[in-house]
Amino acid sequence: MRSRTAVGGDVVRTSDRILSINGLKALVKGLDLLVTTDTGPRHFAVAFDVPYVCVMGSTDPMMTDQPEARGEVVRHEPLLDCMPCHEKVCPLVHHKCSRT
Repeated sequence: MRSRTAVGGDVVRTSDRILSINGLKALVKGLDLLVTTDTGPRHFAVAFDVPYVCVMGSTDPMMTDQPEARGEVVRHEPLLDCMPCHEKVCPLVHHKCSRT
């Protein structure tokens, strides 16, 4: 799905698409900016030198730090006592690291 931004650029959403790994790589390679979570597309952006914004919840950016990358990591501030837990499902059931 494509939509236009206020400044005239396209926004491509992948939530309603099924992409192969090669299709995802090609898509990321052609982007001006990627907004993602700490998943594979972020690492493709690093490999293709595509700027990115990575929203992290329960993961620790130091585990996947890419100092040479053109990216920014956004995390819950202040850090919570339970961070990082690296769990896919919140063991404390409050999901605070995923909320603003």
